[in-house]
Amino acid sequence: MNEKRTSVFSNGLIWFGAGVSLAEILTGTYFAPLGFGKAMAAILLGHLLGGLMMFAAGMIGAKERKSAMETVKMSFGEKGGIFFSFLNVLQLVGWTAIMIYDGALAADGVLHTGSWVWCLVIGALIEAEDKYTFRQSTQISMQTGLIGHLRADMDTDGNGFFSSWFDFREELKTDEFKAEFDEVQDGVSMRGNL
Repeated sequence: MNEKRTSVFSNGLIWFGAGVSLAEILTGTYFAPLGFGKAMAAILLGHLLGGLMMFAAGMIGAKERKSAMETVKMSFGEKGGIFFSFLNVLQLVGWTAIMIYDGALAADGVLHTGSWVWCLVIGALIEAEDKYTFRQSTQISMQTGLIGHLRADMDTDGNGFFSSWFDFREELKTDEFKAEFDEVQDGVSMRGNL
């Protein structure tokens, strides 16, 4: 297992980039057609407040060496943890539905076959895609040439982040792969300052 450390600031920038997406801005227009100026102000304020809360929760988890759901139990108890876990699952299901809907609208805008058709197609593709992502079967992992998994976590003292590499097929981890992988990782981390 190899580790590369990153700073809190740099990881915050990564999560900011992941959190600000066109999909959520588009989704906001479904619920609150405020006009451009008010909508941008609401988006910026919402991201600032939400980002600060998520950052604070991440820092608590890092300092206590506990997951987000475990830190919720510290404040709200066992039943409160179950309640917030349920809310998390509910929002994930809702976000999946919104993403299917957005994709269906985009596909229908090009092919004009009906957005309901594309909802069914995209929904079916999710199951197929799942087999080729983080929950691959061993057979699919072997067939697709999976080399290993990269995991990134917050450092235990809350002052940085680190990534860990877990081999799946060590014989495929050639020197060329390692060199290119390190180059990509260093490039993303701005030459080690991430």
